[in-house]
Amino acid sequence: MKLQNFQTLLAKIYTDELFRNDFFENPVLFAQKYDISTENLEILATQYKQEIQLFSQTLLNKRLFAIKNILPKTYFIFQENSKKNEKNKDIKFYFEKFCQKNTLFSENRYLQDAFDFGVFLRKNNFFGENLSEKQKNIIILEYLNLRTGNKPFFRFLIKKNLFFVHLYVFGKYFKIQAP
Repeated sequence: MKLQNFQTLLAKIYTDELFRNDFFENPVLFAQKYDISTENLEILATQYKQEIQLFSQTLLNKRLFAIKNILPKTYFIFQENSKKNEKNKDIKFYFEKFCQKNTLFSENRYLQDAFDFGVFLRKNNFFGENLSEKQKNIIILEYLNLRTGNKPFFRFLIKKNLFFVHLYVFGKYFKIQAP
């Protein structure tokens, strides 16, 4: 196996929890599947399991810290809600679910991560019933600001016989609702 392919495989082991679990459960089968020497992978899986887990957690925390800096209001809202009610999950729970399917190795990956995480939250409706309308609007606004690069935007939607207009100009946000 080429060095680049081996490095890509290691990166996937570090960043993908399901892939990593498969690796730890049966390194011999894993080695055959990816055409790598069995001895090296067995040593990695047995002697360095704790280090691999620790490094993996470090990478996840680094990505989560970037999310905290790029989407601070979203981060704060989820953290506060998890403190108020034990049934509500904190943002790390949702971010780990997101990371299982989203491993990035590109330029501007943290910005892209934040954008994709916002899409992930909305598509999966993870903030559905646990947040107030105001909190939902704050999260949506922060996501829209990220999407537009903090440039002015105009957005409207029609929802259950209601008409909403979202307008963001010069750092001010306006929401107009008409029945």
